[in-house]
Amino acid sequence: MGWKKAVREFYEENPGEVLNKMTFAPLLEKVVANNIKRDTLINGFRVCGLFPFNPDAVDYTKCLGGNQRVEVKMPPPRMDYRSFVTLTGEDLIKRCKLFDDLLVKEGITDEFLALYKIWSYFEKPDSLTHVKKKTLT
Repeated sequence: MGWKKAVREFYEENPGEVLNKMTFAPLLEKVVANNIKRDTLINGFRVCGLFPFNPDAVDYTKCLGGNQRVEVKMPPPRMDYRSFVTLTGEDLIKRCKLFDDLLVKEGITDEFLALYKIWSYFEKPDSLTHVKKKTLT
């Protein structure tokens, strides 16, 4: 209510002016000084963990609503190379090695591969990327 009153008074006292970055701060200072107790501000910053900084001060269940459960997802387990090979198969690994050798031999850079993907997007609209998008929707 104090902010609404201050804005209305600002426009009455300054016809034709716009509330902008230069006029906002002094107006807010006036509203805070006249309407909010110092202790209320200090406690507000403390309770929400802003100052002193304390992320544990926030009750995150209130942020999500009372009826929702908060799930903590564990990061996926780390995979070693042997597990990766087992998962993908030896044939794919051989193809990756051949492709890597070709990239080195031809001097193909990451920049070229990025440009190739953009070209492929425009040149081959039915490429695998678009097929995946269509099957997912």
